[in-house]
Amino acid sequence: MHVAILFVPGLSIVLGIYGYLAKSPLPLPEDGESEPTVEAFIPALNEAETIAYAIASLARQSYRPEKVTIVDDGSTDATAEIVEAMRDRADLDLEMDFVRHADSGSKTKRLKQVTRNSTADKIFVLDADTYLVSETYLERVVAAHDAEDVACSFGVVRPDSRSAKRSFHRRELEPILPDERIVTEAAPEWIDGDRPWTDRASYLLAWWPVEQYRSVLYAIEQQFFKESQMRLIKTSLFPAGCGVLYDRSALRTVFDDYEASLGDQLTNSEDIFIGFSLVDRGFANVQVSDVTMRTVEPSLGTISNQTYLWSSSFLQSSFYFRSFSEHLRSWTGDVTDTIVRNEVIDSVSAETTTVGTDGGTTEPDSLGSAERTPTEEESDEAVLESKRRGDSDDQPSPMDISSSDDSNEVTASDGVATDDRSTDDPSDGSRRIGRRRTLSAVVTSQLIDGLYPTALLLVGLLAIVGLVPIELVMAVIAVEFGLYCLVAGLFAHRQITISSLLVSIPVRLCQLPIGVYVYAQVVTDLFVGKRNWNK
Repeated sequence: MHVAILFVPGLSIVLGIYGYLAKSPLPLPEDGESEPTVEAFIPALNEAETIAYAIASLARQSYRPEKVTIVDDGSTDATAEIVEAMRDRADLDLEMDFVRHADSGSKTKRLKQVTRNSTADKIFVLDADTYLVSETYLERVVAAHDAEDVACSFGVVRPDSRSAKRSFHRRELEPILPDERIVTEAAPEWIDGDRPWTDRASYLLAWWPVEQYRSVLYAIEQQFFKESQMRLIKTSLFPAGCGVLYDRSALRTVFDDYEASLGDQLTNSEDIFIGFSLVDRGFANVQVSDVTMRTVEPSLGTISNQTYLWSSSFLQSSFYFRSFSEHLRSWTGDVTDTIVRNEVIDSVSAETTTVGTDGGTTEPDSLGSAERTPTEEESDEAVLESKRRGDSDDQPSPMDISSSDDSNEVTASDGVATDDRSTDDPSDGSRRIGRRRTLSAVVTSQLIDGLYPTALLLVGLLAIVGLVPIELVMAVIAVEFGLYCLVAGLFAHRQITISSLLVSIPVRLCQLPIGVYVYAQVVTDLFVGKRNWNK
């Protein structure tokens, strides 16, 4: 799960409330008319205690994946042995392809390989530390792709807990793996519940507070922010990347377009970048709110690193898309060609591709005013790419949102695109501009609200030297946390408890310095020309 910026009320709250009051929910089909093929992809690195749960949850789905590809990036624990044991179970009725690498690669690199090698219609990405609670999870997210322009769908994520995992273990895992040795290796030591008090104390101090904090944070992000975004702009900005279904053709287009300029360096969290890129091309990322998954949370000692990766990726992704950062890009200059690039493959070649100033790639033939209409004989992928990227005058971007690749004119000096496409319907242009502005407003509001920790630090320093009263600082904190509790109570009360809300407050307070560091680090990267952002 990815929460873009540490939650702060302000402009994003105002937009969210407006979305709830003025806009209708985005309708999603409950039963899909099509039956696309699905390949599941599970990346793993030392996931012996969790990967069996991920596989078992796929085996119980009402809509089965055609194949499950598990990529082990040099695990040194029993991950491989557990996967092999589960692959040998014929009663699982899962075709599993197990790929092992001696060296540790990135999730982005492995996902690219699976996407390009697959023949399936959809790619389902499931993290090895995540399992699907709902048996209809895949069925529902697949059905969502029948809605207009949807290329990415995902369910609701909740923090895993010891009680939830014990229940899933006894109900689902033990019948699948009767071998006592494998069951022992595939489960945490605490799964049987017979642990010393020191273990329970360690869990209550290091992991339980994070689970409570994240349960509130996820509920607010999913029930309020993502829901309001889907009402306002018919899409969320990015998916919950631990269990997400992508349209394979759309996903491959994203990878191919950015191969030359970014390679595998798709920011510090690739699913946020992919979500932004799909929206930028006019696709939709939609949340299916009636199916759930659970994911393992970090401890108090490691949560700051995960928070940094998620938050910084939001800033980095915002920078890469022209409609969000045109003036900033002009100010900092085009430095994308300083990135170490991987070898260009497939349809993207060094001879035929020009590196765009938005971090993407632009075909030379599309830089002029020449246009073409896809023929009926073209392949599905070619038609899809042409339609989404606006190569045809009579096939505009599905959501009428200007993207980094859909312009007819590109200014050579700064790479800023201007859309001079005409339309026979005057209201169509107004609607396109309105949606583009709303999309930019949603992103901008979160960027501004994310400055709260920095502003609070500056006001605190001014209070220390006596330039502002300390009461002002306390009042700002009180108002911010009051609104935090109010939004949680109004929009996420079914997913949280009073205890989780109370525990989340001090944990969240401890996370605020990360917000200061994130902005300082990303801004520094922008001005020194560093763009090798990756996990």
